Amino acid sequence: MIIYKITESNMWDTDNGNYTSFGICAYEILNNDKKLVAYVPDIFLNKQDAEVLVDRCNSGKLSLIHLYDVIEDALS
Repeated sequence: MIIYKITESNMWDTDNGNYTSFGICAYEILNNDKKLVAYVPDIFLNKQDAEVLVDRCNSGKLSLIHLYDVIEDALS
């Protein structure tokens, strides 16, 4: 089973300086062990947008192989 969670990162770039961004981590749950299997930082600047995507991924039981496609769709 895969579960998705929001990540929060403090980032910096030359155009914007310091900013907070939100991404997604995917964890595989097997026999009560949780293993990080994917980490995609710096997707959203708005926490609510990240929450909506993570909720959709979890409620739809998104397969890990589709994660990057779902992220791309969310940004377009």
